[in-house]
Amino acid sequence: MAKIIETSTQRQIAVPVGSLWQSVILGVLVGLLFWVLSAAIKSWVNAENTAGDIATVLVATVGTMMMVKLSMVRPLVVAVATAISLWGLVSWTSGLGWVEIMVWDVILYTLAYVLFSWLVRNKQFTPIAFAIVIVVVTIRIIASL
Repeated sequence: MAKIIETSTQRQIAVPVGSLWQSVILGVLVGLLFWVLSAAIKSWVNAENTAGDIATVLVATVGTMMMVKLSMVRPLVVAVATAISLWGLVSWTSGLGWVEIMVWDVILYTLAYVLFSWLVRNKQFTPIAFAIVIVVVTIRIIASL
């Protein structure tokens, strides 16, 4: 007699929901770090967009290291997707006061870290990659308008 093996087709989640709070806190910290670094680098290079680009790369590196330290899932994917999505953030916030710039940097980095941390929680990489590409392209299209 043949045995019937029943498999579950439910999604397999690799990350508990509690780690999304880590993403919120990390997003706030990284947003503040971006604001500080972009302001500091701007005083050295006298070019706002270049300072923002350098700060984005440095913040992505620090964010990746912090996510690895916190044992978060796929930290490099989250950091790179956030960096690509928020590339040029300094030019988006130019003309605002420093408090407004800081608030927008923190809000956008927090939202990006939470969004991408939530997207990468599935164990299968193919749907993750597809979803990340769609979200990043959508964000870049909206940002270019």
